[in-house]
Amino acid sequence: MRFAVVSNAETDPVPPWPGLFPNELPNSACRPWLLPAVYERVRDGKSEFLAELRPAAALFLGSSGIDFDADREAEATLDTLVRWVQAVVARYGGSLLQVTIGDKGSYLYATFGVPVAHKDDAKRAVAAALELRSPSPHDSSITGIRIGVAYGQMRAGAYGGPQQRTYSVQGTRTNLAAHRMRHAEEEILCDEAIFLAARTIVSFEPMPPIPAKGGRVPFPCSGRSHPRCRVR
Repeated sequence: MRFAVVSNAETDPVPPWPGLFPNELPNSACRPWLLPAVYERVRDGKSEFLAELRPAAALFLGSSGIDFDADREAEATLDTLVRWVQAVVARYGGSLLQVTIGDKGSYLYATFGVPVAHKDDAKRAVAAALELRSPSPHDSSITGIRIGVAYGQMRAGAYGGPQQRTYSVQGTRTNLAAHRMRHAEEEILCDEAIFLAARTIVSFEPMPPIPAKGGRVPFPCSGRSHPRCRVR
């Protein structure tokens, strides 16, 4: 393999957008792009307190039925899906953090317990997953709902650079929930922590550990929500 080093650039790199002066954007323009709890802290000058370690539930939802290359209605269908998921997640006290579209699959990422915590966030995540398990009632073209849920200690806070920052929740349980989603087949796959927290309200079907990527280290024994599982 051959490599080269760039030197003596004729021009300085151009930033993707011009810088903004302080307070150039009014609060009304910024507010829709931030979670309510995050917005309140930033507005009150408490941005440094956004970073924290907190137990929370991570929920990943993948789906099929949207052809982003050929379907002219793909944008409207995605908008319907995101609005539906966001409304369900908010009803259970959670927050929708990310919408990702890629060649390896598209998915949505939501959390329960951050930035607003409840005593029963694991149960709230399962309840939301049960409602999200069925295709959106607003668009029959959205099919193949796959959900992964995990619960544990995670790092929440803002990350990025001076020109672009976002708020998210990251940790091993985030990766575990995403791994569960990828292995789900139109079902809900949970980790052991979710199983232990929600087994009093939801029936689970035990299943053997799912190998990690490369098959070297298995994830802990988990529960899989039965296709006929229900909230008692």
